Amino acid sequence: MNTNNLFTSKEQYLAFRSAWKQSCTQRNQTTLQFVLYALMRGKSIDTVFTPTTNPVKLANGRFPDGAKRTAIQTLRWLPVLRATKRWHAFREEWLAPFGGEAVEPQFWEAIQKVLDNG
Repeated sequence: MNTNNLFTSKEQYLAFRSAWKQSCTQRNQTTLQFVLYALMRGKSIDTVFTPTTNPVKLANGRFPDGAKRTAIQTLRWLPVLRATKRWHAFREEWLAPFGGEAVEPQFWEAIQKVLDNG
């Protein structure tokens, strides 16, 4: 288990994993939620995305790592959103698959690590 010390206990980590697995049964996660799941587990964003290799898509202007770029841009936008009144509703929607507000400190720590390195 590679959690990058984001969780304070094994029980907290297991509750996080359990909440994620439960949400997966509904199949309504967004790409960014998969990114956040990887980050909060101490994994690289590269584990979430497969580069585009289709020559037609590449010829039409798609970047091989376009989805990853978009996810990183969105992560950079989240601290701005946090400062607005809309954050509370947004937080509920995005953190629900991970166990809700209880994981918010780990959420921000994981995002900050990416922003500091990118």
